[in-house]
Amino acid sequence: MPVTEESRHRLHQALDTAIGPEEATTLMEHLPPVGWSDIATKQDLVILREHLDQRFAAERAHTDHRFELVELRFEREHAYVDGRFDLVEGRFDLVDERFEKVDVRFDSLDQRFDDILKGFDRMETRLMYQFWQFLGLFVALGAVVVALLRST
Repeated sequence: MPVTEESRHRLHQALDTAIGPEEATTLMEHLPPVGWSDIATKQDLVILREHLDQRFAAERAHTDHRFELVELRFEREHAYVDGRFDLVEGRFDLVDERFEKVDVRFDSLDQRFDDILKGFDRMETRLMYQFWQFLGLFVALGAVVVALLRST
């Protein structure tokens, strides 16, 4: 027979009459608010715990599996990115080699320009030397012409 609010109320009234109102209230407060069939036993709790343990273990295994998949994906992506960086680094190495070759060529051009400038310096020195020689020659010829003109 299910316990209803009405049957609990009648029991409380009967207990008021039999043992007194204060004792009746204390006793009623110790009774479960529902029927005894609705109260969980220790065995019910053990079964529930085992069920929850199995469920949590399954969830943990599923979560661990998902994390392993994510970790594998990250490793794969990491390897891919590393490969791309290796390619870029290789390209930079090629560019560096080309710059080194260009530097060598610029050094060669610098040397050639230095040689040309030295040649211009030597040429200037020679031209100055020749200028002074011609100037001396013209002065000497001028002196000879003046001397010849005076002697006549």
